[in-house]
Amino acid sequence: MSLSMRFSFLLALILTLSLAGVQWYQSTRYICPVPINYRLGVIDESFSITEAEAKDYIEQASEVWEGISDRDLFVYNDEADFTINFVFDERQETANQQTADRERLDNIAIQNDEFRLQIDRLQTSFENQNTEFKVLKANYDERLVAYNNAVRQANDRGGATPAAFEVLEEERAVLEAESNQLRTSSGELNQLAQQLNQLSTEGNRLVDLYNLEVQKYNNLYGEAHEFTQGDYRGGEINIYKFSDEIELINVLAHEFGHALGIDHVEEPGALMYYLLNDELDQKPVLTEIDIAAFQTECSNQGVGADIRGFIRETLTRF
Repeated sequence: MSLSMRFSFLLALILTLSLAGVQWYQSTRYICPVPINYRLGVIDESFSITEAEAKDYIEQASEVWEGISDRDLFVYNDEADFTINFVFDERQETANQQTADRERLDNIAIQNDEFRLQIDRLQTSFENQNTEFKVLKANYDERLVAYNNAVRQANDRGGATPAAFEVLEEERAVLEAESNQLRTSSGELNQLAQQLNQLSTEGNRLVDLYNLEVQKYNNLYGEAHEFTQGDYRGGEINIYKFSDEIELINVLAHEFGHALGIDHVEEPGALMYYLLNDELDQKPVLTEIDIAAFQTECSNQGVGADIRGFIRETLTRF
């Protein structure tokens, strides 16, 4: 074989291997492509979040995965092609409406609680007055019986002496005054009881209305939904919706999982489950199935992972 033929063969071999290498890298570059250099992209001004806050939440989300790794998985780099964007659309409008509806329900609940406290105070007042009335009424009845017995005994003896008659008249006047006071108190108690009944009826109506509003709210927002709050598109993560800090960090961590090459898992409650519970009450915590998926994707990748990492590092320098 001539020298020129050997050179042509070697050149063809190098070209073939190069093309095969490029094809291999293109087909495998999203398999745990760490470290992922990223930067903050666009933040729609409709979001109530500053650049500093966004970076902080992104950092907290990245720490969810880096906590189970012995290396940097995500590195902030102002020159990176990989961007994290906050894109405002109807999903965030819905989230804002949900927040407004939640605040309205909370205000109604506060008003209902205050109304219930008013009823409770009135009920306590009624019970105290009614107890006092019963004591006074019992005392009046007892004295009235004694008075009537004294009058009957005096009549049986042919009439009371002037002194006894004066005592009886004084007692009669006292009993008459107490009787008038008891009638007044009884009327006030009846009015108070009617007011209580009216307030209780109104309170029950307000509670029923509140429960109906809560049911409507739950029908609109209470179910778990697919991760439409954000998505991962190979070279970027887009955040479309979040109601609070906890939800945002969960969505970012979920999309970071996709950026690592991790697919959805089949365990409800896992970070990489395809449904997101709208009632999140804590920052993301990896489950065993999340960790297993990470280890499958990002551990024990052998020489291939090292080669991909070397290529990525080299490409980022140009």
